[in-house]
Amino acid sequence: MKTLKVLVSALALLFCVSLTAQNNASVKKSETVVFAVSEMHGEHCKNRIEKNVGFEKGVKSLVVDLKAETVTIKYDPSKTTAETLKQKLVDLGYPTNGVAPTTTKSCH
Repeated sequence: MKTLKVLVSALALLFCVSLTAQNNASVKKSETVVFAVSEMHGEHCKNRIEKNVGFEKGVKSLVVDLKAETVTIKYDPSKTTAETLKQKLVDLGYPTNGVAPTTTKSCH
């Protein structure tokens, strides 16, 4: 009976360690870049950027702030780059400068 308790305890511990390892494996790095974007004049511009850049491969989230004239993009660096996203904005007609990319971790 004592052996059974030890065996059950060991299995429970192994299960917990396995779950922790799976959670750590699912932590992916993402980067966030904030672009200073000129030439945005209203909701039409905001919608155009959201539709064309927001669905680019690797983009996790995108926030257009018309008042601050910024576009904040969180993306997976294994699928795209800040330079690619910047070029997409330029191709849409929005001159931009990259500002302060930061690396963050997020769980998925």
